[in-house]
Amino acid sequence: TLKKKSAPLLIWGAPGIGKTAILSNVLDEMRAEFPNYNLIVKTLANETPDNFTLPAYKDTEFGQRAIDIPKTWLPVYLPTGDPVKDAQADESCGRGLLFIDELSRAPQQVLNVCLALVNERQFNGWNLGSGWTIICASNRMCDDPESQNNLGTAMTNRFLHYYYQPNFNSWREWAESQGYISPLLLDWLSMAEGSQASGAKYFYNDPNDDEMNCTKLMCTPRSWTNAMINLCNWTDTADLEGW
Repeated sequence: TLKKKSAPLLIWGAPGIGKTAILSNVLDEMRAEFPNYNLIVKTLANETPDNFTLPAYKDTEFGQRAIDIPKTWLPVYLPTGDPVKDAQADESCGRGLLFIDELSRAPQQVLNVCLALVNERQFNGWNLGSGWTIICASNRMCDDPESQNNLGTAMTNRFLHYYYQPNFNSWREWAESQGYISPLLLDWLSMAEGSQASGAKYFYNDPNDDEMNCTKLMCTPRSWTNAMINLCNWTDTADLEGW
């Protein structure tokens, strides 16, 4: 039986529709079987190539000295060529999800570093622990074209691509189980477009989809969720604050 790791997953979608929440659900499922299953999140928009650099050392008259104090967030090990030692080192890396967010907002130099990590599961001769799965996420180019970079075919060809679209029925099923999202809001958002005072078009309203929309008001599932959280928090203290 052929047993090889599949290509990493790249989740595409607009901001605020729950791409990151997918990872929380996966993590909960995996921890039911592996209690020590971990999650490492790296948001690339503010990263530099140096943030991926592993510890380096130089010889001095006083012995070896670290010259690149570690960014040791990567669960990697340095192969020795000894199968037993390498297996132990690999096991010591643990297991989990390495989630790389905002991939298309990364500077080109950072993307070049990520390409080796994604493609070869290696970085500067160090191996990524075999118990780790790489998942990336990215906004669409049309969401914020001024701050995003074209990933190019060399990068995109390394992934399995999943395009995530907001769906009210799925979100409503989740929202009804939370206990803090108003049924009135859900009923309003579920009204068919064209109905008087319908809220359907506001469940997900992307100003990039409408050149005539001058307000640039973006409504997303995350927007409604945050609004309901704030409303509940304010309601709990309303009497104390005199309203």
